[in-house]
Amino acid sequence: GGAPEKHRLGRRNSFMGSAKADTIVSSGGRVLGVTATGKGIAEARERAYVAVRSIHFSGAFYRKDIANFSVAEGRGRAPSNSKTYLNAGVDLSMEQAISTSIRPLMQKTLRAGTEECGPHGLAGLCDVTRLGYKQPTLVSSTNGVGTKLKVAMVMEKFDSVGADLVALCANDIAARGAEPLFVMANFAAPKLDARQALLVNQGVADACVEAGCTLLGSKTAEMPGIFSASGFDVTGFAVGVIEGSSPLPHQDRMCEGDVVIGLPSSGLHSNGFSLLRFLSEAAGVKYRAAAPFDPTQSFGEVLLTPSRIYSKALLSLARAGLLKGAAPITSGGLSRGFARIVPPRLQAQLKAEKWELPAVFRWIAWKFEIPYHEMVATFNCGIGMALVVAAEDAQAALKVLRGHDEEPLVIGQLTARAESDEPLVVDGA
Repeated sequence: GGAPEKHRLGRRNSFMGSAKADTIVSSGGRVLGVTATGKGIAEARERAYVAVRSIHFSGAFYRKDIANFSVAEGRGRAPSNSKTYLNAGVDLSMEQAISTSIRPLMQKTLRAGTEECGPHGLAGLCDVTRLGYKQPTLVSSTNGVGTKLKVAMVMEKFDSVGADLVALCANDIAARGAEPLFVMANFAAPKLDARQALLVNQGVADACVEAGCTLLGSKTAEMPGIFSASGFDVTGFAVGVIEGSSPLPHQDRMCEGDVVIGLPSSGLHSNGFSLLRFLSEAAGVKYRAAAPFDPTQSFGEVLLTPSRIYSKALLSLARAGLLKGAAPITSGGLSRGFARIVPPRLQAQLKAEKWELPAVFRWIAWKFEIPYHEMVATFNCGIGMALVVAAEDAQAALKVLRGHDEEPLVIGQLTARAESDEPLVVDGA
């Protein structure tokens, strides 16, 4: 591989360059050699080129004809490098190499009843009969991380968005009173980057372990022409199981006086980024600069804090019969989260003094002069999951949640709702 004339390479010394402080200046020419072995020259060549294509620095170039003649001669035909999938922008060998690297991550997440199906992580099996359910009903959820990915691209930090994907799906399943069983993930980019794909999947796998589910399949796809040059997308779905056929919320059991418990969020989670990015970029707020409300972290680091996973705590509550409903506060913020679980005859009445609005949300509201109704319709405002329990079960529910290292807060109650009322009101906001 080579570099054009003088080029800043990085922090390590090089045979071809001279060191200057933390930078290396090369005189150009060959700066890196890649060697691979295989069962034959064709396999060794392909492995070497997969490695070469995963190395990136500005201005890098490399020959694409190494061993062409030898490989073609071995196959009994003249060398040709046109009309191939690779020349069209799809690197199947890179995709295969990434899939092979992801397998150990997947294997560490395996749980009872799940197993791989095939060598490439594209499919898996789940035997629900091994899980002890008498009348199992499957529950599924699908999601994508959304425009939080734009911040990850700027910060070049990718593991946290993998965790966000699992949190979105696993929390939604747990909010139905179901046990998350497995996750299937998809990573798509205009040009596959092995490091980027592995970091995303590392985040997915670690979050699966936390949620108690298996990463049963992970697909990578190279899609030239669909995304911007540095863009990518992370999507997936999860499947869970519940005993019987009566998932949460149980709206018929909800009544006036029921208690609303809030579980704190870790930050923005994955919602509100389209609005926040629009406002921040217009105001010149830089992601790599210190956060205006927390100089110990960059703004981007604060925004990329992974979403919290509540599945094990919710499952314990549901199995104990203490939970009437649970609202993951994701798309649509607090107000739309409650609208999805509270019946039309009731209203969730929260009291703002019952929890502290985290610094990032205080700054957003102040800096951009966002009114209350837009804040609660866009952001989680510090509450990542809201639970509805009977007043007489509140203390028992709090005890169960604390046993899972949660810090639950009683933030309000359900009251009667007139036809013209909103499903949520926050007193004192």
